[in-house]
Amino acid sequence: MKIILTHFLIIMTYLCTSACTDAGTSSQNMTDWIKVYADNKFSLLAPPETKFHQQQGMDSFVGVFSNKNFKMKFDYGLYSDPLDDRGSKTEINVDGKPAWIVRSSTPGSTNKASNFIGIHFPEVEQTFLGTTKLTIITSPEKEEDYEAIEKIFRSIKFINSSNQ
Repeated sequence: MKIILTHFLIIMTYLCTSACTDAGTSSQNMTDWIKVYADNKFSLLAPPETKFHQQQGMDSFVGVFSNKNFKMKFDYGLYSDPLDDRGSKTEINVDGKPAWIVRSSTPGSTNKASNFIGIHFPEVEQTFLGTTKLTIITSPEKEEDYEAIEKIFRSIKFINSSNQ
């Protein structure tokens, strides 16, 4: 009986793993993820082929992390959007810093604009000009993408952080 149960568990594990891979959620497995740097400010873990692209900012360091499946925009500066009133808010700590993840979605919607997830760090560092903040936002296409995006957010490491 023990051998039959063991074989059953092995087969079920294989079937579940195959189903997850076929559903396109294999990128949620972080074993093949890469570390991507936003210059000397911070890094994060993301699915393979994710690239960082710096963009022109007015008064802050801004850019995009993207690959063929997603695009995440960020603003690292004194006036980064705190994401107030954008959805449900969950307070967390990432790399020893307080942050909050804000999330909203419309189940079953194919309108990408109705889906939103972002993270805001209200105090990355103090400078002589004031408090530097970080906000990263994206609009997931599918409900199951939220989990992978949260994993990306939770992998953030600040380069010049005193928490290292």
